Amino acid sequence: MYGRPKKARRLEFHERVRGRGEVSRVEREMHCTNCGNEGHNRKTCKEPITITPPVKRNIPNAADKAAKAQKAKKKTDRIVQRALKEQRMSKNKL
Repeated sequence: MYGRPKKARRLEFHERVRGRGEVSRVEREMHCTNCGNEGHNRKTCKEPITITPPVKRNIPNAADKAAKAQKAKKKTDRIVQRALKEQRMSKNKL
């Protein structure tokens, strides 16, 4: 035996247990992304290939990031002002 020893013994095929609802590739049914039917994939599909437009992702630009940061700053400022006001009110009651 060469190399580093195994931490645990290797399980036989019939002993293998998959957790959390995982299914082995052997048990999984193939679906076509072109037509949606089972048993084949897009490469071997008999239907004419449908071209789907690429999905546009909303990537924020610098102005959006700055506006979001400013909005967050206003929110924290309001929270701080409210806390200071409550602190002053509690001092006045004493």
